[in-house]
Order: sequence, then structure tokens, then C-alpha cells
Amino acid sequence: RDMSENAVGIYLGKSTQQPEGMRILNNTVFSTAGYDIKIESGLAIYIANNVFDQCDKGNIVDGSTNPLGNINFINNWFGSKSGASMSTMLDCSGTLIESSFTDNRFVCRDAVCLSLGPLCQGISLKGNGFAARLSNGSSFTGPAVKINKANHIFGTGNYFNTASGIVSLSETD
Repeated sequence: RDMSENAVGIYLGKSTQQPEGMRILNNTVFSTAGYDIKIESGLAIYIANNVFDQCDKGNIVDGSTNPLGNINFINNWFGSKSGASMSTMLDCSGTLIESSFTDNRFVCRDAVCLSLGPLCQGISLKGNGFAARLSNGSSFTGPAVKINKANHIFGTGNYFNTASGIVSLSETD
């Protein structure tokens, strides 16, 4: 496998016809020099029981070219390697609607665990665990979850293990 700086473990690229109804189940991905998962196209995608670990650049859900809908992350592990170059573990940008994050675990070093951009709407965050730490073991002072102008975000039963800045909101309803 390609372990260059732009390598991607699981990739759903930009396309004129989006994949629908895909299941990404029970995988272990260690992209120590790139991205573990990158989704740029898709509808009704179920991503469950995967381990995305030792990631360097983060993971991307990008609906800027193809709007994404009903993308569901369930019971996954997201971890970064020590000294990773990412600023965000899972960065959701562009159009992402009616999607969910349920019972996932995010263990982030020197990074925001989850970021939802301005065109994300109808997002459910349930039962997730967010642990943000610095590589030296002390607590990360940034937010574990960053919500930037996203709309209709619902959260319940999430666990945060950070020093401060559990959730950062910017012009959100």
C-alpha cells in the first residue's frame, strides 16, 4: 500500500454518480503518513466497527463538490499518532446533511477531535467519547468538538475528557 504523505486507507472520491448504500465495516486502517478515511462522495453510507488509528493528517468528510447525506459513523475508533501533523481528527466540510456520529471514540493528540463546518446540518452526536491530549500527555486546551456555523446539531450522552473548551460554537443554532 502507498504510505506517502497523501495516502488514504479508505477513499470515496469525487464523482458524477455518488455511491449509495455502501457499508464500510470491521476494518483496521493505520495510515501513518496520510489519511485513514476520506469521503468526497456518497449517500446513505454506514461506517461501523472500524479502527482508524495512527493517523497523521486526519480524516475528511468533504461535501464541497458532491453534497453528502445520511453518512453514519457508528462504534468506530479514531486515534492519531504522536506528533501527527493534523489540526483536526475528523473534519466535516462542505454540504453534509442528516448524518450521525454514534458511540465513536476519538483519542486526539494536539488536535480538535471533530469539526463541523458551515454547511453541515441535521447532525446527531450521541454517546461519543472525546479525549483530546497534547503529545506530552497534558490536556489539550482547544475544543474537542468545533461547530462552525453549522445548523440543527443535536448532541446527547457524549463524554469529554479535555482541560477546557469542550465544544466551540461559532454562530450556530
